[in-house]
Amino acid sequence: MKNLRLKLLHFMEVLLLSIILSGSFLAYIETINASSEPTVRVKPSICFAHTGETFTINITVENVQNLYGLEVSLYWNASILEITNVDVRLGKENYTDGVLYNPVHIHENQTFPSLGKYTLAASSAAPAPSFNGTGNIVRITFRVIGSGCCELSLETILTSNIIPPGSTVVETIAHTIVNGFFGPILLTAYPKQVMVGKSVNVSGLIATPQAGVNVTIFYKHEEETEWHALKTKTDEQGRFSYIWTPEKSGKYYIKATAYVLGNQEISPIIFINVSEPQQSPWLYIFLSVAVIVIIAAIVVIAIYRKTIKPKNK
Repeated sequence: MKNLRLKLLHFMEVLLLSIILSGSFLAYIETINASSEPTVRVKPSICFAHTGETFTINITVENVQNLYGLEVSLYWNASILEITNVDVRLGKENYTDGVLYNPVHIHENQTFPSLGKYTLAASSAAPAPSFNGTGNIVRITFRVIGSGCCELSLETILTSNIIPPGSTVVETIAHTIVNGFFGPILLTAYPKQVMVGKSVNVSGLIATPQAGVNVTIFYKHEEETEWHALKTKTDEQGRFSYIWTPEKSGKYYIKATAYVLGNQEISPIIFINVSEPQQSPWLYIFLSVAVIVIIAAIVVIAIYRKTIKPKNK
């Protein structure tokens, strides 16, 4: 009987350990999926100026390894912005904040004003070493010619090989793209799809980084006509956030207002979708595990009873 109890205890320990390890494995997979990679971004991420004024951005590559070539296209709203200057930062020997090593061949460096597009394509040639790390690809100055907001959107290709004459073989580098934004207030909400009673992080950034700026976040349900107000303030980097919990399913519209450069400005309107609560898949997993444990216990008890000899009367 003692041996049977030990076997039963060992069986339950193995079962529990298996459940714990399966959970740890899922967490490990999520960690792998969240790993970082090289990034090409617009810096600063948000810019703003009044009509007739200018502002400057950098297109920057970060955390890259073995970079030999690149192609970058930037898009904007041509009715709002126009390019006034382009400063290409290629050749580390000439620009300490730049990228790529000489000899650098520039294949394309062109602005398309009516399209709101700029393209730069370049590569290092032998015997140049590869570029590793972080640097600025190009510095661009815009003039504001109209009112409104727009994204500063990127399309990029990074390559990790020197392309010999006559060759078309290109080895690309996987990377993340982070676009920029022109406007006084950048507003986001996460998640975009949420269930009733779950929290939504409404956050954003104002174009003039300073602490203590009053920000009003407005929201309304698609069936409502009036906006509801939420109050918050910026931190020293101009960031703000508010944790909001919708109590009704449907589509919600969200916007924010704040004083930026002396004027009360408003963000573009964003939206989220709220659905009714659904049963979590973890509930079904828990119930399945519970059923397995119960069946295992019944089997063990049945085996235990068969091993007990009936007492003589």
